[in-house]
Amino acid sequence: MKKTRIKEEEEDDDEDDKPIKQEAQEKEESNGKNDEDEDDDDDDDDDDEEERKRTTTFNFDGVTYSFKERPSVLEEKEGSAKYIMSPKVYSHAESADVANAVGKHVLKLQNSALESGLTFKIALSGGSLGKVLKKALIDNQDIAPKVKWDKWEVFFSDERIVPLDHPDSNFGLFNEMVLKSLPEGTTKPKVNTINESLLTGQDGQTSGADQAKDLEIAKDYQSKLPKDHKLDLILLGCGPDGHTCSLFPGHQLLNERNELISYISDSPKPPPRRITFTFPVLENAVSIAFVAEGEGKAPILKEIFNDPSSKLRSKLVTDIKTGVEVNWFVNDAAINGVDVIASKY
Repeated sequence: MKKTRIKEEEEDDDEDDKPIKQEAQEKEESNGKNDEDEDDDDDDDDDDEEERKRTTTFNFDGVTYSFKERPSVLEEKEGSAKYIMSPKVYSHAESADVANAVGKHVLKLQNSALESGLTFKIALSGGSLGKVLKKALIDNQDIAPKVKWDKWEVFFSDERIVPLDHPDSNFGLFNEMVLKSLPEGTTKPKVNTINESLLTGQDGQTSGADQAKDLEIAKDYQSKLPKDHKLDLILLGCGPDGHTCSLFPGHQLLNERNELISYISDSPKPPPRRITFTFPVLENAVSIAFVAEGEGKAPILKEIFNDPSSKLRSKLVTDIKTGVEVNWFVNDAAINGVDVIASKY
């Protein structure tokens, strides 16, 4: 900023001259400030133009999504830091090594959460994830003694509206693979399940189901989320169609912004009746991790990482821009032919 400096000898000038000099000084300072403001405006315009160049947007089901090219993790603008978390991919040849990497990651986030709080809040999906967790946290003798199960609070990112001991229940899978495998005497984690007393119908089918009760199940499960709705880790799988949680391509739940837990009665993958996290829960997490293995996942991962116009749910989660840390744990077969930078964990 330009400043006008009045010489000391001018202090002896007549009092009548002072207003004139002061007015001239203020005018010059004002002109200098305007010059600076114009420069700042030019800089802002350049920043905005650069940001537009690096941002891709598309409209899907009436909602506009956008994501940035992600070489950088931190950008600064107007004195404040804006975090844009780049997804990281960790690949290993063998499934045992993938599980070991997942175990290390879970342990790191557990320890970080317990440094600042009393519990480690983790959400899980179903599928083969239970087997991975057993290998990662129970069978692994380096990691198992460090897992503080009594400090854990477990949620499910989606759940089938079936009894807890049903073969399709995500809790049932977690119970069989993990909880029942814990060493005798281990204090088990707090596990949040759906309210079985509200179940209607059979096997998650729509026939004979009471939709009002299903909506109540979703509302009840939402009430179990932390008050700030923040989870330390959401551990997810990736379906063969690219869906995650029970957020399926083209489904209206993709637009849900008010409810944190929503009910679905027309899942394209059986059983049709489920509850699921919506995007606001995912966007508010500290960390999200995907686990995907096998050559059958390669086409999906290729679309997720190499097709900017992809509308897959896993793609949208990977490109979340709210500062969520997103990691992928895969085996080499799953990224065969995929143009992505991968490293060991």
